[in-house]
Amino acid sequence: MNRATVSAEGEMSGMSMPRLEPLETTTSSTASASTSSTHSPSSSSRSTLPSSTSSLPPSSIQLTPSLILACSPSTSCSTTPSLGLVASRPLEPGTLLFSEPPLLTCSSWRDLRSILSCATDETREAFWDLANAFPDEAEKEKGVFDTNAFALDAHGGKYGLFRLTSRINHSCAPNVKTSFVASRGRMEVRVLRRVKEGEEVRSSYLPPAELVRLGKEERRERLEKGWGFGCACQGCEREGPEEEALRADLRTILDSLPRSFFRPPSQDPTTTLRNVARALDILDTLSLSPLCTSLVLVPALKICVLAHDTRSARLWARLALKVVGMGRGRRRGICGGRRGRLLGIGG
Repeated sequence: MNRATVSAEGEMSGMSMPRLEPLETTTSSTASASTSSTHSPSSSSRSTLPSSTSSLPPSSIQLTPSLILACSPSTSCSTTPSLGLVASRPLEPGTLLFSEPPLLTCSSWRDLRSILSCATDETREAFWDLANAFPDEAEKEKGVFDTNAFALDAHGGKYGLFRLTSRINHSCAPNVKTSFVASRGRMEVRVLRRVKEGEEVRSSYLPPAELVRLGKEERRERLEKGWGFGCACQGCEREGPEEEALRADLRTILDSLPRSFFRPPSQDPTTTLRNVARALDILDTLSLSPLCTSLVLVPALKICVLAHDTRSARLWARLALKVVGMGRGRRRGICGGRRGRLLGIGG
């Protein structure tokens, strides 16, 4: 994979910006194996930047050829403008926006005081510059940690804090995905679906299962408790009775899918795979594809394995690797011309 290295530094409202190594490539080859990261930054980084009616804010820092740090065009947690990462040109699915190492790592917030005492002045300044959604905490380090820490492994034994990734605000209909690539020790941010010039790039602080299974009020409650803000993102604002009904259908489908290779599905394979296709369409409608597609693609693979349908299993596996591993793929009609074979209903 060809990589371009860009360095950028700057200051905004007293905020010291990191030296970056952003990567901007659109790839069609197999991506590095990575752990999808569920995050913590609050959308509460404050700025006195003026608003603008143009597609790009006038007061901003150009971080990469495609990304600027500016006043968030839409603030999900407050009427006070917050900083966000905004696309300075159209972005295609699969684009790798940037890659960065952690500012620091720890196993618990309790380690932070000793880690910071040994850190450089630049690292300490960057740490205290991160958002703190819990300013009333007696231990200020804990507030910063709870707002910004990413789990770097599946067991929650190691956490990382990131200067640039922490500037990404939340959306319940995210257009980028954050993934920590353990083999490289770096956080990667990839585009999930097409992003317009002037549109803010947003990830989900909630894991895919919660995005799918929780209703709007439940998500707001979860975000308020976890990160100190009640979400008012576009995904929440446009969610009405029709979308709630789609989520209910989706939950019913997910509950019917096998969770184990050793437990057969509750319905016959053909019906179950038709439900998978229906679930993919719902995820597309709710702007949750491809981030949440693993919830249905992996069970579809299991169904084919249980049915000893090796050919279909390989097709589902390839699709799962493409969509889950790379955060890209066609949104509508995701199965393309192979849809009939994937459903086990055609030649």
